Amino acid sequence: MTTSDTANTETIGEMMKPFDLRTIEKDIRNLWDQKEDASEEKKATSTRACVSNLLVYEDEEDEMSSLAESIIDVTQHHPCRVIVMSSKANALQDKLEAGVSAVCSYVPGRGKQICSEQIMVKAEGKAVARLSASVMPLFVSDLPVNLWWRGVLVDAQPFSGLLGCSDRVILDSSYSNRPTAFLSVLASLARERFKEVAFSDINWSRLTQLRSHLAGLFDVSDLLVYLKDLSKVSIEFPFSAADQDLPAPQAMLLTGWFMSRLNWGLTEDILRSKTGATILKFLRGEHEITVEMTPSNKLENQDLRLTLTMADSTGWQEARIVVNRNYAHNAIETKLETPTICWLKNVARYEMPTESELILSELEILGHDVIYENALECAAQIIEKM
Repeated sequence: MTTSDTANTETIGEMMKPFDLRTIEKDIRNLWDQKEDASEEKKATSTRACVSNLLVYEDEEDEMSSLAESIIDVTQHHPCRVIVMSSKANALQDKLEAGVSAVCSYVPGRGKQICSEQIMVKAEGKAVARLSASVMPLFVSDLPVNLWWRGVLVDAQPFSGLLGCSDRVILDSSYSNRPTAFLSVLASLARERFKEVAFSDINWSRLTQLRSHLAGLFDVSDLLVYLKDLSKVSIEFPFSAADQDLPAPQAMLLTGWFMSRLNWGLTEDILRSKTGATILKFLRGEHEITVEMTPSNKLENQDLRLTLTMADSTGWQEARIVVNRNYAHNAIETKLETPTICWLKNVARYEMPTESELILSELEILGHDVIYENALECAAQIIEKM
């Protein structure tokens, strides 16, 4: 059973009304009065819960249905006051509207509901410029403010205003028209707002299981002798028409992760091969590491293939690890060859998390995700040199 099967959305009166704080507050009170009356009739219990403010901005109206499903999934595990915003800056008239609803999830076997309140706010024309200021009084005081920006990032209202009142900003770098180049912009934002705002990228969250798998490989005792002599990392990623002059954002974030975790220093040697591969040179002390990122027409969707080549201090004993994240087969396939282990193959189950699962994983992080921010900063350093 999916989360959506155990939850429902209830509304009061007309969905949208002219924006007025007193009207919104009255509608919220009426909403919970109605919920209490309904609970008494059904002899069930409805519990109003809120652990944070979740601001959600969506700039595509046709995506609202999928967003509604994601919000239901999120609030079942993270009850909060949800403020959903959308805007049309190029509308002919200036208009600001709001509507109140409840998002309720049934607790299986207990005959009760956990309910979160949702406020929908739509701005058109010049009202877009005051959207952020309009929603601020709707926050539940003394609770964290998380902004889920579900669209293309723009350095203007309402993003700039919402950024100033948020504790965490969650976005998806793959939404950008140039997702890899956008990483540099995101790193700059993170530097400027480090003390006030923690940033999360769900495109990075999609790499969590793969990163955990890669880190776990070096728990194998036979590989420990090779790790310090890692000489080459090859990353193959699906070809994309976006950012053709740069590697895919997940490949770049993985490279930034290696660079930050293993203390690699980037050299000035950045090359492009005839096949479109980007070749980078790093130094760790006097040891040189090559990273080669190559687009492939044979890989699809979220597929990634990494090859780690290592040699011990003699230069003769070489180990090779091939890790393939196969999206269609829901698997992470690993092949390992060392002088003591000859082509050991392992297949681990892998399922790409849903959007709501990715959001929930980010909401569980308290404070800054330092590993992500370090990887992002390293990726930005590379991009700025390309």
